[in-house]
Amino acid sequence: LRQLRLSLFAGEALPLALAQKWQAATGNPVENWYGPTEATIACLRYALPAPDAELETHLGLTPIGRCLPGMSALVVDPDRNSVPVGGIGELLVTGPQVAAGYLNDPIKTSEAFVTLPGRTGIYYRTGDRVKRAGEDEFHFIDRLDNQIKIRGYRVEIGEIEAALRQLTLGCAAIVTALPLKSPNPTVLVASIEGWSGDGARLLEKLRLTLPAYMVPTAIHSFADFPKNASGKADRGQVGVLVAAEPSPAAPTPDAGVRKQLIANARRINPAITRERILSAPDLMDAGLDSIAFTEFAMEIERTFGLDLDQAKVARMAEMNIQRLTAFVKKQSGLAGKPSGLRKGSKTKTGRPRSVTENVHYKSRRTIEFVDQFPGFVARAPHPLALFIGSSGIHVGVSAVDVEACAAERGVQITAANLGMSKLSNLGTVELIEFVQDTIRKTGKEIAFIVYELEIMQLSVLPTGREIETVRSYHQGNYTLGEVPGNDPWTRWNPEFGGSISSGLRSDDGKVPAPDAEATWNVKREQEVAEAFRGNVDFTPAEVDIWLAGARMIAEMTPAALAFVHPIRQDEANHMQSFDARNKYDLLVQTIAARTKMPLLRHTNFGLDAADYRDFNHANRTSGRAKLTAHLTEAALKRIGGLP
Repeated sequence: LRQLRLSLFAGEALPLALAQKWQAATGNPVENWYGPTEATIACLRYALPAPDAELETHLGLTPIGRCLPGMSALVVDPDRNSVPVGGIGELLVTGPQVAAGYLNDPIKTSEAFVTLPGRTGIYYRTGDRVKRAGEDEFHFIDRLDNQIKIRGYRVEIGEIEAALRQLTLGCAAIVTALPLKSPNPTVLVASIEGWSGDGARLLEKLRLTLPAYMVPTAIHSFADFPKNASGKADRGQVGVLVAAEPSPAAPTPDAGVRKQLIANARRINPAITRERILSAPDLMDAGLDSIAFTEFAMEIERTFGLDLDQAKVARMAEMNIQRLTAFVKKQSGLAGKPSGLRKGSKTKTGRPRSVTENVHYKSRRTIEFVDQFPGFVARAPHPLALFIGSSGIHVGVSAVDVEACAAERGVQITAANLGMSKLSNLGTVELIEFVQDTIRKTGKEIAFIVYELEIMQLSVLPTGREIETVRSYHQGNYTLGEVPGNDPWTRWNPEFGGSISSGLRSDDGKVPAPDAEATWNVKREQEVAEAFRGNVDFTPAEVDIWLAGARMIAEMTPAALAFVHPIRQDEANHMQSFDARNKYDLLVQTIAARTKMPLLRHTNFGLDAADYRDFNHANRTSGRAKLTAHLTEAALKRIGGLP
């Protein structure tokens, strides 16, 4: 290899790690050349620097460098305006190497060979997305048509492939969106060339580096990718091979129900195997995301003539295929009573009992709360201090510390943490309704209530798997079966007022470094930060639901306040002054005007970066102590007479 005085790579995106290994093996110069056929094969070049030189790159790919003599390039936005240095857009090239067009194809020529206002010459639209790293230096990202939208998110296929290359030590990877050529794909499948590792383990590693919606459902291994006429990996043919499945027969109501359900699920996501469906605890765990499961539910409606409401679909999302089969048979009248239910069985409310299933383990905390809260209230020696909301309270409030903080100020209370991470916005309001009913029945005095505003639940970007549980449980639609292990995060323990035990391992004192925070939270963190910056829309109906909960709380006690779920300030970078163009400011202003309780913004808590366990959850030591003390002191002032 050391006899190779110069190595030129061209044709495919060149992984930087591969180029550097080749450079180390030869000990001589290595260059990456770039160019489309329409620009006479190569029109940009990049010389790899010395091995110890600092090198800026993107997605682990070798830069494509700068133009050859006589050629020039632009990076433009969708309106064909030139982007500044650091910007991303489509690469256009011009110069004597650019062809005049396509032979006998004026329409295709007019689309690809264009003139630009204020510029001379013909520019060829390469269809490649690049970053303009300098005045005349470019970094390849991906093909424009490799950007897709899945589950409401825009996804760069190249970003997933880069993660796969890194985890497989440089193996070529192709990610296919299914169904093929669909404007609304529902699933991603990864294909890897020359790799024979553990696909399940690889997917586990991907989940630590990519958000959930970017993690492929399945991994396919190829000894060699099929090639096109140019000798490049044929993405289209790989997709055809991945999607190749026998076409299921047209759905008919009298077909075997389980067989039909499996066929429907695999038609929506061809990457799911029958074996996986049969063994998974629910179809979402098998590989259907929330949007795909919605499509699956609609297919059930069409196939079996059912009328499914939101509550039924939410229940179906947590059924395994056996329970789902029994449910569909029952709803469609294709079978008698499901096994395990007695004729005439009724719930505690007197309504006929419908098909039941074990509650999802993440909702166990809510069900345990519903079962134990009436007794907790009856035994409470002092007026109640209730903290109601989602994960901000679940993680960030200690009922024990609330009681201690109040006692220091001469106030005796019994505190309870009613933070439920699994509940949707509507689910939280159902819980408030249950609390209100319990308080009315017992006549227990309330010292104060703190109500969390989780703005993402009110946004157009909810997490997708939050549900309503309380009413369904009271209607007999859930049973509280055994759950493996004893995860304190999924339990509601009255001994600690529903708070997570203080005896758990500390996560205090360290702010995750950017590369250490490479979890599913990475993309979510960006969305949450954008919402706090005022760049995300909020749903009026969800705002009304949250305000309905606020009104019920106001009926229970005038000593109530609300607070915005906290976020690290370096993530939100939110200004204190009001901005009428800022959607977050408008949301807070609207809620403050429509509710009687004070609303503490996320900038009021005095938490440092080291007080967080991640970008928007307080840690269980310093962060929880500070947030608990701040909210308790603010609530005590609502009682009256306290400074």
